[in-house]
This record gives sequence, C-alpha cells and structure tokens, in this order.
Amino acid sequence: GHTPHRQPPPPLWSHATQTTAAFQADVFEQRPVLVRATEQRRKAFASLFDFEALQQIAKEREEAEDEADEDEDEDDEEEDEDEDEDEDVDSGDEGDEANEVGPLIFSYDLNAARYRNGVKEVPQEKMATAANLKSMWSAGYTYQVLQPQRYSDGIWRLVSALEAQLGCLVGCNAYLTPPKSQGLAPHHDDVELWICQTQGRKRWRLYHNHDGFMLPNKPSPDFSQEEVGQPIMDVTLEVGDVLYLPRGTIHQAVAHESGSTHLTLSTYQHWSLGSLAASVIETALSAQGHVLGVSLPVALRRSLPFGFVFSAGLAAELAAAPAATSAKGGKGSCRGNGAAAGVGALASGLRALASQLEDSP
Repeated sequence: GHTPHRQPPPPLWSHATQTTAAFQADVFEQRPVLVRATEQRRKAFASLFDFEALQQIAKEREEAEDEADEDEDEDDEEEDEDEDEDEDVDSGDEGDEANEVGPLIFSYDLNAARYRNGVKEVPQEKMATAANLKSMWSAGYTYQVLQPQRYSDGIWRLVSALEAQLGCLVGCNAYLTPPKSQGLAPHHDDVELWICQTQGRKRWRLYHNHDGFMLPNKPSPDFSQEEVGQPIMDVTLEVGDVLYLPRGTIHQAVAHESGSTHLTLSTYQHWSLGSLAASVIETALSAQGHVLGVSLPVALRRSLPFGFVFSAGLAAELAAAPAATSAKGGKGSCRGNGAAAGVGALASGLRALASQLEDSP
C-alpha cells in the first residue's frame, strides 16, 4: 500500500529566530538560547523517552535472553539426537543476536552517575537489569542512555531531521534523573548541544566559557562550584522546551520534584575549519607527487633550516638567556634566528597552500 508522506519536524530553533539564516548569523556558536515549547512540540516530546521506557527495554532484553537460552537448550537436544549433524555449518549471526538479548550493559548501552556534595560518584555494577535500574534510581543515580534512537522511531526521526537541516552527523543520548538529583558536575563539551525536555522539569545553570575554551575541540574535566562562578543563565526546562548550548558553554543541571528526562542532540564534533585544514594537509601529504593541485606546494616540501632543532625550545632559551640578560638586563629570547627562519618559511608555505586551494578548490 501507499505509505503517507511524513513531514519532518520543524528546526529545533524555530520560534527563537524566524529563519535558519538568522539563527546561524545571530545565535549559532555565539550564545545559548531557550526555545519554549509549542503545543505541537510538547505532545511530540512527551512520548519519546522516560524512565518507564528504559525499564521496559531492560525487561524485554532479559526476557529475550531467557527465550534464547530455552531455544539453545532445545537445539542442543536435537543435535544430540542427530548423529549426522554437519559440525562445520555456522550460521554466522550469533554475534548480532548477542547484542539484542541479555541485560543492558553499563558503559556499552548506558552509563550511571550521581553528583553529591561536590563529588561525582559512579556505580560498580556491570549489568543494568530492571531490578538494578530501579534500585539505583531510588539511590539518586542519573542514567545516560546511549543512542536511544535504537529504541524509538520518534527519536531517530528527530536526529535525522537535524542532520538534514545542518548537513552534519548528529548523535543522541537520553538523560534520566531522579527527583531533586544531579548526575554530572559542571563541565563543558566539545559539541553543539540541543537539549530537548521529554519528561518532568530540570533547572539548568549556564556559565561563561573559561579563557581559551571558546569553541573547544576537547571536552573539559569536571569543574568545582568555585571555578565556574556566577551563572549567565538560570532556566528551568519543561516538556517540549529546547535549550541550545554552543560548545564550550559550562553547564550543570538539577531535576525538580517530578524527576526529569531529556534528550541531548550533539553535533559539530571536529567539524571546524581547523579540522578541515588538518584534513587538507594530511591529504596533501599523502597525495604528494600524484595529483598536481592536491599535493603540498614546493614551499612546504622544503627542509627545515640547518640547526633548527637547536634554535627553538628549551635549548635555545637556555643559550640565549645569559647573553640577553647581560646585554639588556632582561629576559632572553626563546626563539633563535634559525627558529625565526623556520617559522617564516612555514608561514610562507601555508600561504602558498592557501593560494593553491583558492585556485583549485
């Protein structure tokens, strides 16, 4: 039969700005923004994921394991009765089945943590059975479910739509937090984040990025409350709300009395001009001598100056310090003539590569 055409969901930044172009020009990578729910989005998000859904997944996985064990016992009995069984036959799909049955596994399917008295705590359990999940939930642990789109058509459609709108791969995690609990310490990520509230309420406090960590390419360690200072935004998300965070925004969140579930859609990891530049140089190095216009320009193939290794770094600083101090009464230069020449040649070579890119994009 004919499958009806499903309209993709509107961009997650809808109602914050009128157009995608305006969002990119005025918000993206620049500042966090809160997009309050519409009635349509509230209804759509409310059915996506929550703790009951996680419990149901865990139960189904355990039941599937029990059924698989029963089938295996029956197969063993049949093989014992059939002496002519060909022992060389292998279905080849046992590994696939193993990933779909049995308890959920911590660090593979999900993670758990709680943040109390300024300390992040991680449990020792390896298997996330339905019983374990309920017990740890009561003890205040937050669950980070990895790739929840595996279990929800609505989530993968949301992820797929954002990928199409941005032209970049999008990942997704679900965070389930018990009432009045906090799972993670203050930190920043190396990805653009869209936080979509699907159940309950959660208070988010956002902070300025630390010096040198604007648009970082690595996540931060955990920060103490003293390190983050005063928040620049303090908001509570309800079902259907969306909070956008540029990478590098320090954040922490606490669930309200009803607990909380939200999806975090993450993207633009290592998807920067710097990452592209590294890829271009790597490609040019490997293509050298094969394709004109793709390989490195001659300026970047030239050798470093004689003695370059002795004119840069600690050795140069130690050698230059006595002479400079006696001559000027100040600190010595840590860059010798050889280092300056090398840096100048590198800059010239990079300009040649840039010209080459512009001539043959």
